[in-house]
Amino acid sequence: MAQRKSSIIENLILCPWWVSLALAMFSYGAFHASVISLCLLCLATFSGLRALVNSRMRQQQAVLDSLCRLSWKQFEDLVGEAYRRQGYAVKEILGGTDDGVDLILTRNGETTLVQCKRWRGLPVPVGIARLLYGVLMDRKAAAAKLVATSQFTPEAIGFAKGRPIELIDAEALLELLTHVRSSGTPSAFGVRS
Repeated sequence: MAQRKSSIIENLILCPWWVSLALAMFSYGAFHASVISLCLLCLATFSGLRALVNSRMRQQQAVLDSLCRLSWKQFEDLVGEAYRRQGYAVKEILGGTDDGVDLILTRNGETTLVQCKRWRGLPVPVGIARLLYGVLMDRKAAAAKLVATSQFTPEAIGFAKGRPIELIDAEALLELLTHVRSSGTPSAFGVRS
């Protein structure tokens, strides 16, 4: 299949924002071409926003990579600390037959079970959510949280809807951990804010 030739506009969007800005200033100064300058300023804006989004995505991926390099215990401790800062009493379950439950959260007399999945790239399948739901029902807990460094399959998302299971994917996990990172705790996962 033949490769499509890219346009000048596409190339300018891919360039650093300041290239379009410099061209806008030049076209206005040399040719008094205000329409062209305005178009180039718009391209500079799009280019700058693209660079900002890409930078944020790279930073988030670096944090997720760092989380995946932690031991399972360090990862669970970090998640437990995040919930502790939200006012939960956190009980850590160490090894043994824990039915997949890694943390037990208690607040206002309600128990929430937490299972942590430190998976690199693989989406968490529905079977994991089903097992956690079974444990939740067996233990008569109020809710459960399935925390993962990756995403969830559409089936897992569908299963959790309408049930007391909160699926915390990579993006929500990063948000949860910002409270731990911004509070002066030494960087447990190698990236400082």
